[in-house]
Amino acid sequence: MRALSLVAAALLLAACDSGGPDAPGSGRFEAEISGGLSRSLEGTAGLLSVFDGPGEEPILSVTMLDQSVLIRSISLSDEEGVLDGEGTYGLGGGGPLQLLYQDGLGADGGSYVSASGTLRVTRYGDDRIAGTFTAELAPAFGRDEGAAASLSGTFDAVRIPAPF
Repeated sequence: MRALSLVAAALLLAACDSGGPDAPGSGRFEAEISGGLSRSLEGTAGLLSVFDGPGEEPILSVTMLDQSVLIRSISLSDEEGVLDGEGTYGLGGGGPLQLLYQDGLGADGGSYVSASGTLRVTRYGDDRIAGTFTAELAPAFGRDEGAAASLSGTFDAVRIPAPF
């Protein structure tokens, strides 16, 4: 999932450079992190489908980049295609829908994944997905150090055209 989020972030940055975060059709998000971490984030939200390999089904990804610090991001990944319309979905717990928060700054920077949470999709279409999320975060990628935190927010992600 880490490689997927890096690819998604690069594509979202390229899309921002072509029209800016306030260009018509740009997606937006706002989020709050509390607990062991304390942050307010807002910025651009993009929707894309990434192929894991030849013959594989696409992985749906919503990537949100903080406008003030681009090395802070939230990624929602649907690796098994369970997200198929408006409704409420579980996050974390080893399930197919995961939220990943990445922060490249400070002593408490690093990667955090949803241990549990809820995703509520209020708009679902080929070109846009919108909704809300809440999650309890835990250190990711085998790290056993890091502050536990709660994440909540809203997003309206617009499809990013593939550059190829």
